[in-house]
Amino acid sequence: MQINLIDDPWIEVIRVKEYNTVTVSLGELLAHPNDYYMIAGESRPQALSILRLALAVLTAAYEGEGPDKRRELYQDGQFDDKVSAYLAKWHDRFDFFGDRPFYQVTRAEFNAMVDDKHQITDSKIAKGTGTVAVRQINRTISESSNSPAIFASRPDSERDRISLSELVRWVITYQNYTGVTDKTKLEGSKYKASPGWLFRTEPLWLTGQNLFETLIFNLILLPGEQRPVWEYDAPQDYVQRVLKGDLPDSELYTNQARLLHIDWSTGKPVIFPIVMPVLDSTHPTVEQMAMVRQNGPVAYGWADPSPLKHYLWLNTDRILGQDSLPGVIQHIAELAPTVPADKQVALTSHTYLWDGKPVSQAPAGEYADSLTVSFRVLTDPDWRQAIAQASQLTAKYYRRYLVLCRHIWQIRTGQASLNPQRKATVERMAWAFNNRANGLFKRWATKLGRDGRTTGQALTDWSQILYKIAMGLYQDFEGQLGPRDYRTVEWPEDLGPSLPANAFEALALYRGAIEHYRIEEI
Repeated sequence: MQINLIDDPWIEVIRVKEYNTVTVSLGELLAHPNDYYMIAGESRPQALSILRLALAVLTAAYEGEGPDKRRELYQDGQFDDKVSAYLAKWHDRFDFFGDRPFYQVTRAEFNAMVDDKHQITDSKIAKGTGTVAVRQINRTISESSNSPAIFASRPDSERDRISLSELVRWVITYQNYTGVTDKTKLEGSKYKASPGWLFRTEPLWLTGQNLFETLIFNLILLPGEQRPVWEYDAPQDYVQRVLKGDLPDSELYTNQARLLHIDWSTGKPVIFPIVMPVLDSTHPTVEQMAMVRQNGPVAYGWADPSPLKHYLWLNTDRILGQDSLPGVIQHIAELAPTVPADKQVALTSHTYLWDGKPVSQAPAGEYADSLTVSFRVLTDPDWRQAIAQASQLTAKYYRRYLVLCRHIWQIRTGQASLNPQRKATVERMAWAFNNRANGLFKRWATKLGRDGRTTGQALTDWSQILYKIAMGLYQDFEGQLGPRDYRTVEWPEDLGPSLPANAFEALALYRGAIEHYRIEEI
């Protein structure tokens, strides 16, 4: 068997003209990115993982260059000979088999880094002891030996079958979205296991009209050495670099959560992992493609299982409304002289949501969203602040509607307290707000800076739309209520003053709040 990622097809992409899916090599993708709309694959987080791999190649190929080179590439509409020269220089490191297998270590290297108990032996290969199964690396199944995937996309007999190109894609993805079920660690070391770098972030990047634009919009050329994982001659050197921390972009894009050895002696992949330590995520510029917190640098931590909390239209203030902008937003202004101000760019976020179990921290769902704005909105502080204010106002209306849903649920059930299951029920009731506001906000945002309105006029327009949404939801609730909702509930004395006694009071409180919000915006 043989596959070289530069020469052989393994990346699934969507062609611009035919809008069909084809499989290409890494070399083909970087040589003709204008021919492709986007990276496809089995999942959106997988596509992001491969996109970051391509960015690592570009960042390393243009090491020592700066914003001028980035503008030049955008004007040329393609990447130059530096990329092909870089790929030629490191060609053998992109072999998936051989002496230096891509994203892997050899058996001898593996055994040199672990204690005797965790050495790879022929017996362990035969039994599959200390391995991670293909069905676990494949995140469309994501089944561990302790947690069977009841509703998997494949029957049990097919879950460990995989093509070579698919295995390459999932190995790259697994390094970014790993979990903590693997147990083999570096000999003599004590540390927290890395769950995968992207799994600890809230990813954010910019999507253009084709793959070239997407790559150039997210390509950040900064001073300093760039050294992706394949440039290390020995895995021990890479381990020491990771332990030191403060990795440059190309190393974060190719960060290894596991040192993998894949044995093929049985005719199928038997995968042995060594757990790598979790990276320090406190440095303010440590990740360019992530949202930021209001009270700190990068938003590291587990993605909340509630999808509504990730919608970009409810989080735009965290993206565009702060002094500390995500790296891709901060550096996009470098292209301002060459990119038309009216050009459409999509803020994009895809990731896996974790299972909520600290002992596994495995992917249990997938989240994806995008918000299209003009280039002017991304680069003009006034427009950034305007859309951030609109997001904050929307979040305020949503939170108040969530309170109404909670009050109605409490009145219907007579239960004042909310455990996680009850809270999830209330949040599902509040999805009615999302169903109305999501599309309207996105259409409003698309027109910003392109239709002649000032920031003040645009904010006024959205405030009026938001009020109509809130009143429409009020009227819907009013029409759906039945006799049980109007009965008076006698709450315990310590809760009485804070909870409405019936639906009349709940609706009156909601109506009063949104009228107050409306007056505030006048």
